[in-house]
Amino acid sequence: MTNFRTSAFNAIRAHVQHAGSKVLGLITIAAISVSVLSGTAQAGANYGVFCLENTTNAKIRFSVRIGRNGTWKSHVVYPGDRQMFWHAYDYEDEYSSPETWVRFDADIRSGRRQLKRYMVTRNGVSRRTCRGAKNYRFRADWNNRRFIKLVEL
Repeated sequence: MTNFRTSAFNAIRAHVQHAGSKVLGLITIAAISVSVLSGTAQAGANYGVFCLENTTNAKIRFSVRIGRNGTWKSHVVYPGDRQMFWHAYDYEDEYSSPETWVRFDADIRSGRRQLKRYMVTRNGVSRRTCRGAKNYRFRADWNNRRFIKLVEL
């Protein structure tokens, strides 16, 4: 990272000196240096990530299938918790993830089943975190609180 910061700073300084505007150049160097050195500059996307948050009062059992021919894998998310799912790109900024599905029983009453399936998408991010990821939320249906929906945020 130090080599990147140093080379970025030197490239900007050389460009500004070539342009000949000293005051504007110093302001530009200072602004970009703060951005690069503080880590706020966005790096390339290495992962496709989506997160599921449970905002209900119920423990939700759900399954995720990655890829058209993938197998369904079971998961549980407790009230107030969140789970992250990610796909590593083959190369930086690929922005291509396999088709992904989430299924769950939307009827929270015991002994009743109403399976729902949603195709979800991912956001390309540089780190595997929910920040910047495509976020979804399990929430109670406003019209009938016995049912759960998966909503995109």
